[in-house]
Amino acid sequence: MTAALDSNAERLLRDLAPQVLGAVVRRFRDFAACEDAVQEALIAAAAQWPRDGIPDNPRGWLIQVALRRMTDHLRSETSRRSREAAVAGEAPAAVAPYLTMRAARLAEQAPRGSADAPRRALGFPRGA
Repeated sequence: MTAALDSNAERLLRDLAPQVLGAVVRRFRDFAACEDAVQEALIAAAAQWPRDGIPDNPRGWLIQVALRRMTDHLRSETSRRSREAAVAGEAPAAVAPYLTMRAARLAEQAPRGSADAPRRALGFPRGA
């Protein structure tokens, strides 16, 4: 590779970066995440273009790579949130059998006619 191609590619990347960022932000509306995706696309271009040559439509190439990175990011975030929600939903279910057994034991120990005893022992006020 010649130094001219490297400087041309560098100049092209500098010129196209704001345009690509604008296109990606218009689509996803999350500036910080889009900026990260565009930076990753620029890094991919800096690694690939000297080896394979500058594509016919470098702006389109950068936009496509940045859009794919954003899609990957959104899928990852969605998956992470669903895993967190699943874990958060499991915690009360894991505690529920203990509370049921505790309430049953308290009901057995309570004197006859005291229906609120298990609820009071668990911290609930009378009649609530």
